[in-house]
Amino acid sequence: MEDAAVTETAEEEAVSEADAGSSDEVTVRSEFENALTFQPHLLSGADGTIDFSFRTSDKLSTYYVRVYAHNKDMQNAIAEDMMVVSLPVKVSVLEPRYLYEGDTWMAAVTVSSIADSPVSGTVRLEISSVIPSVVEESPVTIAPGETMTVSFPVSVIPGGSVIPDSERKSLSVTASFIADEFSDAVRVTVPVLKARQSLTESHSA
Repeated sequence: MEDAAVTETAEEEAVSEADAGSSDEVTVRSEFENALTFQPHLLSGADGTIDFSFRTSDKLSTYYVRVYAHNKDMQNAIAEDMMVVSLPVKVSVLEPRYLYEGDTWMAAVTVSSIADSPVSGTVRLEISSVIPSVVEESPVTIAPGETMTVSFPVSVIPGGSVIPDSERKSLSVTASFIADEFSDAVRVTVPVLKARQSLTESHSA
């Protein structure tokens, strides 16, 4: 099936990009849309095939590809397949929806490996939306099939080093795993709110 060939190609490209990564150049994933494309008005050529392209997201997941077709006689057909996008070693971080000034967030960076052998590298957390940038690192060795979590405390202190400037009002957080064999990195943005309450007073006549 032609869709299956597309799936295998996607997996091979993801793995080959990971092989090309190094500690000097790590591709940062920052776009995590769930739906990749929806194009309901595609027309086939004379031979009945359709060529189209779309931009994928940076999310490592299993995508279900479904194609719906019909002709002028209203005959319908459906084709579907799965597309798995993964990396030998991948990193993830679960960010809060927002933080308040004065909060302390335990940023948990999770590293998962499906490599054939143990991989030694460095788990790194960088906050680049502050001056100076804040960087925390921890060396780890992850075994095949293992998932581990490294936590870094992030304190949002007014007047301190870890506080967004007056324009951004958010923290740009990059979590990465850097090794000679495989590397991965993700970037998320966490809004920071003022630590204050709004009181509304109402009076009735």
